[in-house]
Amino acid sequence: MSNPLINVGSYRHTGTYILSGGIASAVTAGAATATRTKDVKTISKMAVKRGLQGAIATGAAVEIANILSNPSRSNLNALGILALGFTGVYMTEKGIKDESEPESK
Repeated sequence: MSNPLINVGSYRHTGTYILSGGIASAVTAGAATATRTKDVKTISKMAVKRGLQGAIATGAAVEIANILSNPSRSNLNALGILALGFTGVYMTEKGIKDESEPESK
């Protein structure tokens, strides 16, 4: 049996990290947006947007670490998860517009 690419200890359940990453990102985005505007709708929208992006990115990062620490899984699986994470964050960015952004065509 070959050694893992990285050693992160035992397998980590991705779901709990998705939840905590999303909450941390939403709290941070809400606080940061509140320093720029007092519009509750904008603050809420940005908290949701960044919370979703944080949850997607955290879930992808944890799953990639799980894959790289398991020598029986292909590193191509990690690249696939990276692509899915990137796509999820990108689509969230394009799908939920900031109030200050002009509509793109």
